[in-house]
Amino acid sequence: MQGNTEQEQLNLICNFCGSITPEVWPGVTKLDLYRNMQLPENKSRKLKERLRHFARDHNALDLLDKLFILDPSKRANSEDALDHDFFWTDPMPAENLNETLSKLRSSNFDMFSGRNNNRRYNSHVSGAANISHSKVF
Repeated sequence: MQGNTEQEQLNLICNFCGSITPEVWPGVTKLDLYRNMQLPENKSRKLKERLRHFARDHNALDLLDKLFILDPSKRANSEDALDHDFFWTDPMPAENLNETLSKLRSSNFDMFSGRNNNRRYNSHVSGAANISHSKVF
């Protein structure tokens, strides 16, 4: 989700997380550039709808939703994220996580950003298996 300009980035965020308004982010009007930006209006939050096919575990989807909350005071911090049920509910992460991760041919960032330039990463991983989005989550 990378825009080419700040305005395009804000549009992408609003299309994914909903419009940035004082109702969802109290205090946003105090930010210097808030009144100068052209923010999309009446956009509903579509995060869970768009990610449900990639994050099939309801705990994973809930964690992602909490990490993408627009209001920083309500957004999950690192401590909250690590204490989330996603990390404490079976199935637990593999015992040998390094071995599992070494089989990946690309990073999740590259897959979700639509970038195709992950050859440098692939060249460092020998004998890696090709994994689709649905198998990553």
